[in-house]
Amino acid sequence: MKKMIPLAIILLASTLAFSQKKVEREFGISPKQVHPLAISFVDSLAPTGKVKWFEETGLEKTTIEAKTKLNGKIYSIEFGQNGQLEDVEEMAQMSDLAQELKIKIVETLDSTYRKYHVDKIQIQYSGSRESLFLQLSTGKSTAKIRYELVVSARVEKAFRTFEFLFSPNGVMIQKSEIVQKNTDHLVF
Repeated sequence: MKKMIPLAIILLASTLAFSQKKVEREFGISPKQVHPLAISFVDSLAPTGKVKWFEETGLEKTTIEAKTKLNGKIYSIEFGQNGQLEDVEEMAQMSDLAQELKIKIVETLDSTYRKYHVDKIQIQYSGSRESLFLQLSTGKSTAKIRYELVVSARVEKAFRTFEFLFSPNGVMIQKSEIVQKNTDHLVF
């Protein structure tokens, strides 16, 4: 029994370390509100579609995102308010992922929830400005790769939304519950 108590504490601590709340608000902004460094980086990529700019406000920081299409893929390019490039996210489908990675992700989700749905998958690239430029322009670089999933899952008789971050070999790095912002008006 004495050995069980430390084990229970370790399991609880590791669960709490992975589980966080994430509150974000995203809204469209004009290119005039975007730092010139961010605009010049996106313009240098020669996007094939229109560039839409967004401000994303969270509990700890505010970032600027450019959403656009390049080489037939949809990207979200995230910048700090000073125009510093932070990361790039590429929209993906489960079928785009390597088989071993899919298996690990599904095993994690199956062991966590009885009922769930993967709402969105993004491949997240981070690294130097040069490596991210190479990734966007050629699809090849030394950028660090992670996989971000937004999942709706049934928890305690209600559906909640979670964001998972996985390593390239399918290890869960982080899990955050996405807290929906209450609105003052009815949404139909």
